[in-house]
Amino acid sequence: MPPKARKAGKKSGKEKENKKEQHEVATLKTPEPTEKELLLNNELNEVTIQLEKAKATVKELKQEHEWLQNEAQKTRIESHEYMSFMERKTSKRQMAVVTLNDHNKGEIRNLQLQRQNMEEEYDEKKKALEKLLLQKQHLLVKANQELSELQDYKDLQMDQQKRIHDLEQQVIQMRAQHTERIQQMKSDFLREKQKYQYDSEFKIQTLEKKANKEAMQCLTDHTSRIKQENRDLRHELLQLIKPLGF
Repeated sequence: MPPKARKAGKKSGKEKENKKEQHEVATLKTPEPTEKELLLNNELNEVTIQLEKAKATVKELKQEHEWLQNEAQKTRIESHEYMSFMERKTSKRQMAVVTLNDHNKGEIRNLQLQRQNMEEEYDEKKKALEKLLLQKQHLLVKANQELSELQDYKDLQMDQQKRIHDLEQQVIQMRAQHTERIQQMKSDFLREKQKYQYDSEFKIQTLEKKANKEAMQCLTDHTSRIKQENRDLRHELLQLIKPLGF
């Protein structure tokens, strides 16, 4: 019986040693983070926050760019509708014109003045939109610069460069689309302006010719009527003096 008791004591000592070794291994597996690791982790969190802010700024710039495109489209539609309105208005007035008097000339001058004012207003709106778009592009460039000035991290560098490249391509594409739309709007406006000018001048010339022709016809008819009345009066006079023997 006493030997068995000694064996149990040895077994209990071995278990204590095993537990101590397991505790030491567990302690080695979960080391405390170093000061440098904590600093890098904080810097990584700061870079992530700045990147999210830059993404939000880029999103806002995209939305404002879409708004500018919509405003330019509205301006082009308003210009086209105004030109159509002016053509209809001019057509209705020309149908009622019989001759070119001072009132008609005044109306034509008013229409020309309204068209000139519309052109100036269109140019001002276009310049304002272009200026606003340029400001937003500067903000986008500044956002890209802030992204490039962030501390380099190998695990974020490739992703940042790809995002910056995509943004640059979007800016180039938006700028090309904006330039193309501006040129198209300018071309359409000049073409409509030239057509409107040509139609107006042609209609005015037609009305002038018609008025001159009607005036000449009126003068001719009046002259012929006076001649006929003179002949009739002379004939009556001869009939009256014939019995008197003159």
